[in-house]
Amino acid sequence: MAPTTQQKTTQQETTQRDSHAALLAANVPATKRRLPLAITVSKTKGGPPLESRRLDNSELMEFEAEAWHVTVLRKGQPGVLLEQVGTLMEADFERGQEGALQGFSIRVTDPLGKQHRCQFTREAVSHQVTQVVHQLAASGALELDDEYYFELTVADECELETATSQESPETGAPETGVSIKTHSAPLSYLVHDLAPLLRQSKVIGRHHGDVAHLFYVQEAFEKAKQFARRGGNEQPPLETGCILIGALVSCPRTGEFFVVVVDVLEAQDADSNKFSLEFSGKTWTRMQTILRARQARTPALRFVGQAHGHPFPPLGGAPPCEICSQQQECTRHTCFVSVDDVNWTRAVFPRQPWQICHIFGINARDEHVNKLFAQRNGQLLERSYRLLPEFDLQAATPAARS
Repeated sequence: MAPTTQQKTTQQETTQRDSHAALLAANVPATKRRLPLAITVSKTKGGPPLESRRLDNSELMEFEAEAWHVTVLRKGQPGVLLEQVGTLMEADFERGQEGALQGFSIRVTDPLGKQHRCQFTREAVSHQVTQVVHQLAASGALELDDEYYFELTVADECELETATSQESPETGAPETGVSIKTHSAPLSYLVHDLAPLLRQSKVIGRHHGDVAHLFYVQEAFEKAKQFARRGGNEQPPLETGCILIGALVSCPRTGEFFVVVVDVLEAQDADSNKFSLEFSGKTWTRMQTILRARQARTPALRFVGQAHGHPFPPLGGAPPCEICSQQQECTRHTCFVSVDDVNWTRAVFPRQPWQICHIFGINARDEHVNKLFAQRNGQLLERSYRLLPEFDLQAATPAARS
């Protein structure tokens, strides 16, 4: 008897799954083709450059990781590693502006050969531009409050040559290498239906486009707030904070991939100052010891981000603006990510595009406010989160490890 159309489809799906599983088990590295992107900062638009800098491979890999998160992990393929997807960076030139880019895209090819595209605007390099501006200010070539312009360009006329490297992204890839061989372990994650979590949770903050869901267990949120605001009671006020513990979760029905923050660990023995917080070796040793003990029972637990306080008033304590009393929300506050916050986050959570940064600050009305930031378009940008009464880790299904 000839197979029916439904039987043929089922056989094709089974063959695809088997092929997919074989590729994942083989941990086959895929080709990464990168553009030699560069930024140029000048005082006037089109004027002589004050400084030019080419983005290094570690910075380009952050864009690749975000594209992997958006087009692969969030599309029902949580078992696919970053090095198992092929990536091709493509320039998006501005009309009428020779050489200048309005952005770029990354074409992602998954292990099954399916292609996806992730777009980035020129603002994706804002952090790198800010770093250059701070360096120019330190040298006296520019004041921090001066107006400036930047361009995003392709540094070289020719494409990078395709090469094979044995070096892992954990230690950085050679400048000429675009194909990377690594031996990363599969992501540890849980499997849990998304729908009941959406029903049980409450949205906090403004929703910003198509971002992955992010859940915060209520008890963990209260602890994060307590630890982040603790330094505000000191004289003078100090920055204090904590590390966030959570799990990556995949929904079996929708394929969505999201984070659930379930607990926090206070940053004890840290070096706290008015405008900075540095974790000491003792801080990290304690937190890593606790995490490893919990991973023995729930391997999917991991550090997913950090929270800290900005216990200083905005604009040095300036009063609210004239129209503040007419507004529902005061927009003058200290809930922002500093250059140091971004540097710290990228150093501690490299190529982990699900990581989050939660800031607890003060507005001009002397009210407590908090904002949560996560990676989007190459930046740490404000986003919403969902408060969840509870999350039973043991009720979620651990993902099968290949």
